[in-house]
Amino acid sequence: MFFKYLGSLQPRIRQPGFVFLFCLAMAQVAHASQPLVDLAAEPTWIRLGHYEPDSSVSSGWQSAIHSSDFFLHADGRINPRLELEATLAAFAIPPANENEQHAQCRFPARWHWLRSKIGAHAAFAMPVKCNAFNAWTRSGNIESLSVVLASGYLGNPASYYGHTLLKFNFKGDQGQTRLMDISVNYGAIVEKNDGPFTYIAKSLSGGYDGGFSHIQFYFHNHNYGNIELRDLWEYKIDLPANEVDLIVAHA
Repeated sequence: MFFKYLGSLQPRIRQPGFVFLFCLAMAQVAHASQPLVDLAAEPTWIRLGHYEPDSSVSSGWQSAIHSSDFFLHADGRINPRLELEATLAAFAIPPANENEQHAQCRFPARWHWLRSKIGAHAAFAMPVKCNAFNAWTRSGNIESLSVVLASGYLGNPASYYGHTLLKFNFKGDQGQTRLMDISVNYGAIVEKNDGPFTYIAKSLSGGYDGGFSHIQFYFHNHNYGNIELRDLWEYKIDLPANEVDLIVAHA
């Protein structure tokens, strides 16, 4: 598993799933002004928080993400409305010396979507410059997304049915330079000391956390294509620019 080599991006998510399905589900942006109580029930906000129906909590929702760093309200994991209110309040806080910890930089997708919905809100009166995000996107130069499918590999039980990842295509990248594009991967976070029997038992019973990682595409191209001799199929997704921006920001 590539997570032996890569540090996973927080937050971790318990339920497995394909990266591209998660990202496509994110791509729903509207532009009408709405009350906050309605915004908290919007499908995009629910997906931004990875909320799932749960009748055991009063709000009826609980996030699949179990890292407290992902939420700005103490009850944000089980209450989308409280998390929305805390997000808007955090957006309005003046930045300190280290902007990267500001809510606008920690949650750029929330900023992107909420500003499209209620741009007149006081939370959006003071945009923060997020240097790390700008560097990661090369100052917003990601122009499209691709789903990459690696064919099955019998040398590893976890790869029998293939693997998918999401690739971010930068403006101007052509030929071999496209190998430098960012790829986002999702998979099980396997502990280093897990032997084959532990690995099988946890895999079958859902005992592993899942997580996201990102790295330049040449890493996967080398491992899948050159070492394991697997076919790689790339499918460019036809999405409008604002939906590409939202997915990039959430990643």
